[in-house]
Amino acid sequence: MGRRGFHFENLLEEIDLPGEYFIDRTAGILYLLPNTAFQATAPVITLTALEETFIEMNSVTSTAMSLSGPDASTRPAPLES
Repeated sequence: MGRRGFHFENLLEEIDLPGEYFIDRTAGILYLLPNTAFQATAPVITLTALEETFIEMNSVTSTAMSLSGPDASTRPAPLES
């Protein structure tokens, strides 16, 4: 019999592993369970709140993207679990 399971995203009740997070958009609060690497450094968290979709791709088979602009080279790396 195949393995069955569920995957939930953005549920505060399900945060139980380092690197997981929940965003309460109504209250403007980020709940984060940091991983060891994050705790060992001087962490910086940057959040944005866009009103509209920034990038939308449909029926894409392959693509390459790059950022350009005054802050593209200083943009922090995404969090990893």
